[in-house]
Amino acid sequence: MIRPILLCLLCLLPLSGQAQNTPPGQELSPGAFPPPPVTQDGLPLLEARPNFANINALGAFIDGVVESRKSRDHLAGVTVAVVKDGRIITLKGYGTAGNGQKVQADKTLFRLGGISQSFTWTGLMQLVESGHIPLDAPINRLLPPELAMPTAPTGPLLVRHLLARTSGLESTSFGHTIRTTAQGITDLGTYLQRYHPKPVRPAGQFAVPSPYAAALAGAILSHVTGRNVASYMEEQIFVPLGMTHTSLREPFPQSARESHVLPPAMNDILANMLSQGFAVQNGRPVPQDFDYRSHYGPAASASATALDMARFMLAHLNDGAYEDGRILQAHTAKMMRTHLFSNAPGMPGTTHGFREYNLPGGIQGIGEEGSTLFFRAKMVMVPDLDLGIFIATNTSSGTDLVSSFADLLVARYFAPESATANHDASTDAATTSRPRPVTKADARKMAGYYLSLDRPFTLVEALFRAPAASYRLSLDDQAI
Repeated sequence: MIRPILLCLLCLLPLSGQAQNTPPGQELSPGAFPPPPVTQDGLPLLEARPNFANINALGAFIDGVVESRKSRDHLAGVTVAVVKDGRIITLKGYGTAGNGQKVQADKTLFRLGGISQSFTWTGLMQLVESGHIPLDAPINRLLPPELAMPTAPTGPLLVRHLLARTSGLESTSFGHTIRTTAQGITDLGTYLQRYHPKPVRPAGQFAVPSPYAAALAGAILSHVTGRNVASYMEEQIFVPLGMTHTSLREPFPQSARESHVLPPAMNDILANMLSQGFAVQNGRPVPQDFDYRSHYGPAASASATALDMARFMLAHLNDGAYEDGRILQAHTAKMMRTHLFSNAPGMPGTTHGFREYNLPGGIQGIGEEGSTLFFRAKMVMVPDLDLGIFIATNTSSGTDLVSSFADLLVARYFAPESATANHDASTDAATTSRPRPVTKADARKMAGYYLSLDRPFTLVEALFRAPAASYRLSLDDQAI
């Protein structure tokens, strides 16, 4: 039988060593739980319709999933936060953060990569809410003249296009996105002037991730408010929500600070709480040097604890407020949960700031994911369930755990009952249309060779990245 979920693959228009012997996850809620029995594949055995309110069983399930993948994939450390119904359900830390420190969910900062953009989009929507930025304004009206983008024949690039990931800009990375030393790091404006990607499709046509577009959003935020992006985030998002262990700043060595002008540096207190990154060598995780992204920080440079990410998710799920802090009015928070664009009917797309995710049982989520050279992270919120899930690892081999964790949790606790839940199609992004089943006739039309839009088109880099961006879909008796 051909699976409906293959619709996303067919379109191919993306949005998107032995481990150290450590005890099971440390958590702020009481109790430590041994891993439950596992299958031959290392996954916890499932019970019929388990009760999410059973905190002990939930903790045991999470421990089982994380510890099995941590051992299999030689992960140094993992951090997890789960929130539901307006409160933090569990916070967990596993393994080591390096330098002799254990991972603590409320103290250890993990790098977020692309999840940094969630803060940038939230800040941009604050300015939409206040009337400083119209959604349909050309971005060149909101940028300093030296950062103005060329206007394409099909029309100007709008603020709405940035939020929807439909900028139409070429995806490039060689030589400018990652710095393994602080030498050569520039401020945001200098970076944006130096690396202008070309428009390769009309703005608004397809959703394709663009770190440059997110960095442009940060430049708009900075130009309109007169504040650097890191300071704005601290004042308008992190402090109101009590996110005292979150920053877009990076820990530059003193020698680099003295040699040339750098973006604002992370303070020493937070820098000492920042986990090291690890790569697996000879079957064990080995600490690696820091890789810098401050030059396009609004797209990629943030670090945070699981506790702070729990607070951020709770604010978005609770119409912009958490405890005594508010970062958005209710109607704006709802806009950020509302579907804005998708590349094809039935495919997950974007809201006014978040990606959409198809989860097990027809459940729809929103959020963001990200990576650096050695960190992997993912945040998923399910507005219909008032549920938020955050997971991050400090090891480059952790992609499988991070990408699958939210699906495993939703499948175990919510998919059986939620698949038939009633949804109001006029409200949140969690109510976007479901994909229809794919027939064999459909599949025959779709079989063939595909080339991802998330690639360079015009530079020498295109010669190297094109093979990795190409796909072949073929049909047999069972599936594509």
